[in-house]
Amino acid sequence: LVSWGTAMSCPGFWTTTAPVPWTVAWGTSACLSQRALLGVRVLIALTLLGHWVVNVYEQVIVRNEGIFYFFFLTRQSFLLETLYAVLLPFLTWHAQRSMASQASGFQLFGGGAGDASASPPMAARAMMALFMAIQPLAFMVVVLYWTLFLPFWQLCALTGGEQPCEPLPGYISLFVHGIDFVILIVSFFISRMPYFLSNSLWLMLYATAYIAWSYVHFLLRIGRGPGS
Repeated sequence: LVSWGTAMSCPGFWTTTAPVPWTVAWGTSACLSQRALLGVRVLIALTLLGHWVVNVYEQVIVRNEGIFYFFFLTRQSFLLETLYAVLLPFLTWHAQRSMASQASGFQLFGGGAGDASASPPMAARAMMALFMAIQPLAFMVVVLYWTLFLPFWQLCALTGGEQPCEPLPGYISLFVHGIDFVILIVSFFISRMPYFLSNSLWLMLYATAYIAWSYVHFLLRIGRGPGS
């Protein structure tokens, strides 16, 4: 169990899972066996990676957006989510291997001895920073898309077809702006990952960088690309 004091600490840039050992946080589930957890995370990784490849093909190749594809919040968020999902099975396997052997010599991620109470390796710390950013970021993308870009109350499916109304977007757009968030939440709920305020400012770091980039984008009049 996570102590109240740890959970209620001040916001910061920490990457700790303590008092939950990093091997337990990354390598186990409250409702799945270790093998099942690893299998689910591999499936999630393949799912997000496949949808990301299709999304990039549609936008970069078909709509000819080129490098402009990576300029926007939704695309950056989906890229970070996919990166996290693809790396997570490797870290899960490493954590499970570390728990299984006190003398594990596997060093794919560096650091990390087999002792569950050992200091987490650098990769686990980096993944914690990524985890703390993408969970709320994915939610923000959903809220912004369905309230500002395409208000859900204007969908034809909800207005009974009364004009003016907006058609439901295609499947890939639905995935990028909602289904991916559901997958991340499910992945979070089946894990033993703690979500601490002391680790929470990584989102603010990304948000600050994105706002700065948006301002530069505006000042330089870079534009939105030929397909936008």
